[in-house]
Amino acid sequence: MVVESLGEPAIVASARNMNCVFIVGQLSNRVLFEYSGKTMGQHHARILPEGYPSVGHLLIVDNGYNFLPPAAGETRGYSRVLEVDVSTGDTVWSYQSGPADPLFYSPIVGSQQRFESGNTLVTEGYYGRVFEIDYDGNILWDYVHPEHVRLEDHIRSKKLHETGLRQVYRAYKVGHEWMR
Repeated sequence: MVVESLGEPAIVASARNMNCVFIVGQLSNRVLFEYSGKTMGQHHARILPEGYPSVGHLLIVDNGYNFLPPAAGETRGYSRVLEVDVSTGDTVWSYQSGPADPLFYSPIVGSQQRFESGNTLVTEGYYGRVFEIDYDGNILWDYVHPEHVRLEDHIRSKKLHETGLRQVYRAYKVGHEWMR
């Protein structure tokens, strides 16, 4: 994909254990953009394609858990989905824990999928939760994989060892035509 603000086709790379996302130009073989030190164990960095609101922006799931010294084991206690303008490096949109969703946190896996409508599908992977939000952060629907642990336990505990086998690595929303 050509990222207009970067001027050439590019590859997005997410170095989770370095808390860094960078974009490399396919023609120049140079780092064109770096988003470093602002995330903790991020996942699923993607550039928004043509036809989507905020085309060319970067979407990232920021887990909120750091595995690297000197902050090894340090946690923010919540995850975020970030939209970053690669021409400025500014975070222009985010979704994180708040009154509507006080416990959004997945320390080691997660994903996001932005739709042409501006809505975003979020996979809170460690706890087996998938939900869709609108651009204002309202939850449109919410699903928690029920295996081994009840939803009430999921909401109360949020402890890694109490989650059983609920993990959902990544989810995508597809249209009916995909099933044919």
